[in-house]
Amino acid sequence: MTEAAIVKAGSTLTMSPFDFDSDFDVMVTLKGGTRRREGDAVKFTLRFRHSGSMEAVATVVRPGS
Repeated sequence: MTEAAIVKAGSTLTMSPFDFDSDFDVMVTLKGGTRRREGDAVKFTLRFRHSGSMEAVATVVRPGS
């Protein structure tokens, strides 16, 4: 588990259920009673040290898929 991922200028970080060689999987801790189903959209914020923030949307997939 990590709090942050370092992505150097000009490089990329891919979050995809189809990229089995990716360095990171994203797991979200939900508040009690909250459930997500496969296919649900989850909004989150990417924060960059030198260029502000960006809103993004991820789709819920089964672990390991």
